[in-house]
Amino acid sequence: METDIPHDGGALRVQVMYARRDSAWHRTLTLPAGATAADALLACGFRQAFPDYPHAEPSLGIYGRACGPDHPLADGDRLEIYRPLAFDAMESRRRRALHRRAAAASRTSARACSERHT
Repeated sequence: METDIPHDGGALRVQVMYARRDSAWHRTLTLPAGATAADALLACGFRQAFPDYPHAEPSLGIYGRACGPDHPLADGDRLEIYRPLAFDAMESRRRRALHRRAAAASRTSARACSERHT
């Protein structure tokens, strides 16, 4: 899907990408110079294509670097729309640390028990 603006010195060609679990959705747009990430998000039809997207403001980035909706775009940019996290990263780290501590305590306890019986 491309907008009607011709690609010339006063226009930007950008890609908008959304990686789903099973496939990738992308659009190539031509936008006027000075366009922002929000302009690209509006022009690409993301809201219409994904009406069930769970957040009012999707997390955005350009080539893997987070940006806000007011970020000005440059010619050749790839605007990425990030999927919401299915888990809390901090909570996941806490759980892994607890699991490692419990496993280490279990190994220590098993060693102490076997040393007593030898």
